[in-house]
Amino acid sequence: MKSLLLMSFYVLFFAGSILGQLGWSGTYLGEINGDSVRMELSSKQKGTLEGSMRDSYNTYAIQGVVKDSVFTGTAEEANLGITFNMAAIQRGNALPVQLTMDFLGAENKMEIDFVRKTPGKKSSVPSSQASTTKNPVSSRSRDKQVAGLWSKESNYSSGYGSNNTYGSMSSKEYMEFLPDGRLASGGSSTVIGGSSYTGYTSERGQQIAEGWFWYTEGNKIYLHITQQGQSQVVVLGRYYIENGRMLITAENGEKMLLTRE
Repeated sequence: MKSLLLMSFYVLFFAGSILGQLGWSGTYLGEINGDSVRMELSSKQKGTLEGSMRDSYNTYAIQGVVKDSVFTGTAEEANLGITFNMAAIQRGNALPVQLTMDFLGAENKMEIDFVRKTPGKKSSVPSSQASTTKNPVSSRSRDKQVAGLWSKESNYSSGYGSNNTYGSMSSKEYMEFLPDGRLASGGSSTVIGGSSYTGYTSERGQQIAEGWFWYTEGNKIYLHITQQGQSQVVVLGRYYIENGRMLITAENGEKMLLTRE
């Protein structure tokens, strides 16, 4: 299951603060080899996560630790004596998960793209209609230095190499400021590794964020967002560009460093 990672610009780039507010607890649905998978997660203590994952045959107990938008832990099937190393990155309601297990010297991997189950009906507006959204910032000024494809890199590591518990994850999120004022997701790439496992995932390609537009005034980037017929303008932050990098400082003081691709 692949979903648009641009649920909101903040979820993509200010993941630490926004995803922390969103939380991990909830029901997630996924699929692997045609079989439906259901995952229940709850946070009983700050920094930890537990729950269960069930397919048509087995139930796995999940436990681990979270830091910002990254989870590392295990998924264990006690009856069969099977334990997977588990790693995941939260992207809004999307939760791509990689499971890794060593069996008789061979490394086995599974990847499941979970989506958080949310109440309410899906929008019945066809995508062809949504794509005709009028550009509300066509007459606004836009700094040419901001236009283009940018990436934000995040790194996470835990454990120690000496006792074979080391794990790391590196991910890149791509965002494109189009010259006409539209915004687009450029996809993402993730590298996961440890003392006995490694993995790489990539989802690239331009996907227009319908209803999301940008413009600049002075040295600030503004976003014009229209969702469910309601529009609002928010300040993304104050920006500074030098040597192919852009530093954006949000109104709350949080900083984000982007690199031009």
